[in-house]
Amino acid sequence: GQCHLDGISFLLKHLKDDMGFKAVKWFNMSEEPVVFLDGQACAPRIAENMNDNVDHLVSIEGYELDSMELRLCSDCIDFAQNTDSKTIGVFYQTSNHDNEERKLTTPLDKSCSIRDGYKWLATQEGGASVEYYRVPIADETSPEEKDFDQLIAELRG
Repeated sequence: GQCHLDGISFLLKHLKDDMGFKAVKWFNMSEEPVVFLDGQACAPRIAENMNDNVDHLVSIEGYELDSMELRLCSDCIDFAQNTDSKTIGVFYQTSNHDNEERKLTTPLDKSCSIRDGYKWLATQEGGASVEYYRVPIADETSPEEKDFDQLIAELRG
């Protein structure tokens, strides 16, 4: 799963203050679209299988996910703004593996695509600087050669 924005910010501060790292390269290998709604990481799910990733996005490219995430975030914000409560229902997995719906607001300063969330984190003071990279790799398959090539290229800088 993806951590919420405040959790990532806390981790970047820990990496800098307690471990001495000045910079972090953050690789997101998720093959599904993820957006931050009110700072919480949210991803689409199928109603019949709420606890597993959407599985039809094998071999999707990072730029395709970026585009999907921008649209998904925009749609979620629009949906929430057009309800009486100004919220959108999202499901959280509980400790006993059930799913519980909670309502989230979608303030524009804390609701964004995952890439835009990392851009925001990069502007925050107090933590290690962060560079965000997207290398989507399917959960149940071996990484493709191009995935290794991209990882190596980004690590080399």
